[in-house]
Amino acid sequence: MYYTDKYKKSRAKILKVNKSEGGIICRKRQINKMDDIRKNKKKTAVRMIFLFYLIFSILTNMLNPVTPALFLDLEMPDYMFGVGFACMAIATFIFSPLWGRACRKIGCVNVFALGFLLYGCTQILFCISTKQLPILCCRFFGGVAYSAGVVASMSCLMDVAEEAEKYNFMLYHSAITTVGVALGYALGGIVGSVSVGMVFAVQITTLFVLMFCTKISLKESMFVKTGTTIESSKVVECSRSPMSKKSQLFLVIVFLSSFATTSYDTAFTYYIKAALGFPNYWTGLIRGGIGIIALVVDFTVGVWIIRSNKARKKIIYVFILCSIAAWIAPQIEIVWVFVVANFIFFTFNALYIPVQQALATDSKGEDNTSVAGRFTAVLFAGKVAGSLFEGGIYNYCNQLPFLAAGVIFLVAAFLSWINYRQNSCKVKR
Repeated sequence: MYYTDKYKKSRAKILKVNKSEGGIICRKRQINKMDDIRKNKKKTAVRMIFLFYLIFSILTNMLNPVTPALFLDLEMPDYMFGVGFACMAIATFIFSPLWGRACRKIGCVNVFALGFLLYGCTQILFCISTKQLPILCCRFFGGVAYSAGVVASMSCLMDVAEEAEKYNFMLYHSAITTVGVALGYALGGIVGSVSVGMVFAVQITTLFVLMFCTKISLKESMFVKTGTTIESSKVVECSRSPMSKKSQLFLVIVFLSSFATTSYDTAFTYYIKAALGFPNYWTGLIRGGIGIIALVVDFTVGVWIIRSNKARKKIIYVFILCSIAAWIAPQIEIVWVFVVANFIFFTFNALYIPVQQALATDSKGEDNTSVAGRFTAVLFAGKVAGSLFEGGIYNYCNQLPFLAAGVIFLVAAFLSWINYRQNSCKVKR
């Protein structure tokens, strides 16, 4: 029985006691005390979920800056980095709704701890693998474990959150993901400068410790089962209601932007190691700095765009700026200027994702509600396609993924202009 049920029964018993004036005062004091205890337990549970998820996000990104060096040492082809990322994205896409059901059956805390355990075991196998197929299998099961951690953390937060708190909790969850990526890249690059094996050792050891801490400190009784699951609210549980042409176009734009970003991002991580010869710690520090900038931009310019009345119009300019930066950056031969140009690209790039999320969840009509249900599915589909595309063309020309991303962003800008006109015409009518 969950804590809320116990709380309600205890509160009911208090209300049945003494009907006198003094009894009423006593009852109020007891109820207020119970309310304070409940709020404190809730705050503790939320803080621990955020803390554990932050650590998990850091650990899952620690290996990224050293993976290109690992593949180069194993004399594997360049496309392996993109294909490995695609395997993780595919696994996340498939297993996220399954983990949502598991949260209902065995509890979100158990799924949370299971994600840590599975990812640790997967990394052990990844560490000892030297062939392409075993490594790709490890990347796939790594995506399975990663989706468990993400889904379980969001499910715990949705279970304990009041209706007015859900938006803030999701905003903090997204912010923690951004911070985790930045710190993970930075820490992985620094530790990887010593040895790749040390990154695995730190990662695996911490994951197992985190699993035990989760099981000891978090109980299922801390979380209310409200019926809100990640399966229906955040993953690929899509509505079967028909969509209008403007909604279909919006999802095409989401797919193209996710495709272009993933292609550019995957190529950039490999390019600065293989083509420019950057050491692991520099790779990590650069990506860490990019993550911090993305976080600041999201909470400043991104929030301003979302709150404006013409978010659909402003996102056109964002895509155009992304396109220009993607074309210019790989043409620069001076290393430090190249790095600065990529900082500019990722700054522009960080703007469109929160704007698209806001547009997808803007459920003023039935049609927009349908779009919100399909948004995550299309986003993951773009990540899978983008990583596979990058892995296929990088061998032909290491600058081609950057140039292709620029073209795709320009196409997304043009389609966004059409989508903006469609919505403007609807408002006028």
